Amino acid sequence: MAAILCRTTRRFYNFRPRRFSSLRLSSDGSVWVSRREKGIYRLGVHSAGVGAIDFVDLPAETESIMLVDRGFAMVEGRGGRKGLHSPLSGTIVDRNVALIDAPTGADDDDVDVAWLIEIDAALDDDDEEDEFNALLLLTPL
Repeated sequence: MAAILCRTTRRFYNFRPRRFSSLRLSSDGSVWVSRREKGIYRLGVHSAGVGAIDFVDLPAETESIMLVDRGFAMVEGRGGRKGLHSPLSGTIVDRNVALIDAPTGADDDDVDVAWLIEIDAALDDDDEEDEFNALLLLTPL
């Protein structure tokens, strides 16, 4: 376990190092984002404050539009439930439906198991890297 300082809130968040260095953490510390390919990103739960996750509620369908700071999923554990808010806008292109039957996978250190949704982000193609880093406050995991 390690800690990282959020530049906006000036608070430290605990995190478990994940397998890939291309991950970024949202400004509230609850969502990680991984770039899969140009314009395509996976979002997962990082630190929801609910303990071990035993329930995951995902969007009902793909092709729905997602906006920054809007809820995209709900996780629940012994410590309560928490709504997760998206750090990126875009179109949902895939959902990890395996987590509905096995929600403990959302706590997995392997991002290929733990992702919740995949989005086609609404970022300008020419400045995608700069926009991505600016949205996520340059907080690499």
